Amino acid sequence: PVCDRTPHAGDIFCRTDGNKLISGKICLGCGRSAEPDDVFCGGCGRKFGPPAVPIPELSEEEIAALETHARKRPSDVEAPQTEVH
Repeated sequence: PVCDRTPHAGDIFCRTDGNKLISGKICLGCGRSAEPDDVFCGGCGRKFGPPAVPIPELSEEEIAALETHARKRPSDVEAPQTEVH
């Protein structure tokens, strides 16, 4: 079942058949809903930002390696040799 009417801002369910709506975008300027491929809001003209970029998950080993590296004091890290003139 597909809702055959345009939902109002903030609607979660279709007012005609009661099915849960699949939300697209919501304008941060005016709160109006928009289609996923809309570039500008039809209500206020505000431009939608870029789509969210997923953040990769780190494995337990990667987290442990980063924590170990962060705990090292500057004196524990080898400094490059400098020439004295």
